[in-house]
Amino acid sequence: MDGVGEGVGFGDPKKRQSGDKNLINEEGGNYSDTDSCSSSGVTTSGGIEIFFNEYKAPKKGTVIDHADRTVSYLQKKIRSRTTSPVEEDERGKRGDEYKKKLNFPKYTGENPVKYKSIPTINSTTESKYVDMTDEDIIYAINNSNYTVISLAFVLEKFNANYRDDEGNNYMHYVALKGDPRLLKAFLLYMEKAIMLLTEENNVELNPLDMISQDSEMFKVIQEFSADIEFEEDVVSDNRFRVEMTKKIYADKLKRINKDSKILMALDGGGIRGLCTIQILEAIDKRMTHQLIENIDWIAGTSTGSILSTFFSQGGTIRDAKKLYIKLKNCIFTAQMISSKEHYNATTYESYLKEYLGTGTLADITSKKLIIGTSRYYNKAKIRPVIFRNFTLNDGSKNNNKFRTEKLYDNEEMAYEDPKTAETFKVVRASSAAPTYFSSFCNYVDGGFFYNNPSEILLAEYFRYHHIQALNKGEDVSKATDNLACLISLGTGGLLNDTQADHTEELIRSSSDFYNAAKNVFSYMNGIKIAEALLNSTTLSDGDPVLKTSSWCFSLGVPFFRIQPMYPDLPKLDLLKDDQIIDLMWHTEVLIKSIGYHELEALAKYLDDVIDARNNARLTKNL
Repeated sequence: MDGVGEGVGFGDPKKRQSGDKNLINEEGGNYSDTDSCSSSGVTTSGGIEIFFNEYKAPKKGTVIDHADRTVSYLQKKIRSRTTSPVEEDERGKRGDEYKKKLNFPKYTGENPVKYKSIPTINSTTESKYVDMTDEDIIYAINNSNYTVISLAFVLEKFNANYRDDEGNNYMHYVALKGDPRLLKAFLLYMEKAIMLLTEENNVELNPLDMISQDSEMFKVIQEFSADIEFEEDVVSDNRFRVEMTKKIYADKLKRINKDSKILMALDGGGIRGLCTIQILEAIDKRMTHQLIENIDWIAGTSTGSILSTFFSQGGTIRDAKKLYIKLKNCIFTAQMISSKEHYNATTYESYLKEYLGTGTLADITSKKLIIGTSRYYNKAKIRPVIFRNFTLNDGSKNNNKFRTEKLYDNEEMAYEDPKTAETFKVVRASSAAPTYFSSFCNYVDGGFFYNNPSEILLAEYFRYHHIQALNKGEDVSKATDNLACLISLGTGGLLNDTQADHTEELIRSSSDFYNAAKNVFSYMNGIKIAEALLNSTTLSDGDPVLKTSSWCFSLGVPFFRIQPMYPDLPKLDLLKDDQIIDLMWHTEVLIKSIGYHELEALAKYLDDVIDARNNARLTKNL
């Protein structure tokens, strides 16, 4: 498709597997790499031990002093406006006066409608915007055209060095426009927007000075810089995992060796995979090492299968965000094939071929990849199915003369040949969400059984290593020793769906068993049984997290679960760019508040694990 994949290797899985982790050029500009920042920030070094020496579980009213130097600088700029009424009044006055003088420049482009009106998204839309200029972006700001701003990100059109004759950058005009969602869009899509917020123009006024302290715009900046108070004590599950990690990390780090493995599981959730990408960005930017290239085992279901496969082929996190905006633009807005709720599966499959290639799972060699799906046999039989990019090694090659037992082989242990599984078809089988896409070769969405694939990932890891150990006559306990941690990333869950709620409801209903039973059966008759089954089997939180975390912690293995929580869960197929911005912003606020400490602990722990593993491998090679 014209205009797609401008970054080197973005649309080519073979090129992505080359190992080049800088496939997409940064936004135009002369900022050095050390000046680069993201919406999630880079923390100072010091390791997991220093983190836990300073850690205190946040209470209601806590304000985080962010570790990222750029975010911290923004915090200080914000707080300086509230500590001095004189300074606050002077800045406010100057800002108001300047805004009266500042006007959006007259647009001289050839096609103003293209940048003023929301374009109709289809397979040719991007090609129409490949020549986008700074003037076009300013005009889109003036018209709050979120779609054009998102296309500017996809097409790498942001220019951090843009200045008008008065020295104003993009963010001066965003502040002038006064649209909070537009500000969110730039902070989410443009990596250097945070620095532009505090950059002065020719009259020494920065965009932050132009934003009134009692405005929604200022609230957005406070959320972004983590200059907000916790509305309640930190969630107990988050606190529990962080404190369990504090108890076990030191002993685990002592046992890190050259064969230590890092596991990561990615939930299903449609377009909400953008939330997962936001979280991955946050982790990666907090680390000194690169996250994706150091993951050894990765599992995904539904939208998670797209991401896990993309990353296993060498795709970057930044490219993944672009890919999802492209998918949103050309899949969920595609013309429906009927009056039913199904989207055009043919268009979807063509995109999978384009971005994941037409090779087989066996072609993916950088990581152990596991994809979960479900197969429909008949009305009474739907079973989970696991696809892998690996098989068992031939134990006979170890020449273990002391072994007399029969070797476990691939056929006996149901390890299918990945050379026969086309990658895009496997991902398509895992992402056949009912009511969104038609089933594929009798496969339905993997989320039906494994919407959170962390449990099956852990089971597959141990099963594989235990079989290998038996075949080689080795110690089966090595699998536990070599498991460094398990990371589970969600796409969004519901707030207040707790066991206490269920128990309270049971107690209320138990006072009149007959009426309670009658109400239940009446309810069941009033809904589709299939929908009830689907709701009960697509859980990402609750039991799946409880089982996996308990399994890991009982083995002395750190477990991390990052999940954005919503009062009302967003749809899997959000279409409009304003909805996408709000979705991603909600995750950004989580990253800067409730999820901050678990993300910090995870990033620092991963750096320590990777350092220890690299040292062990270096020593082995000496």
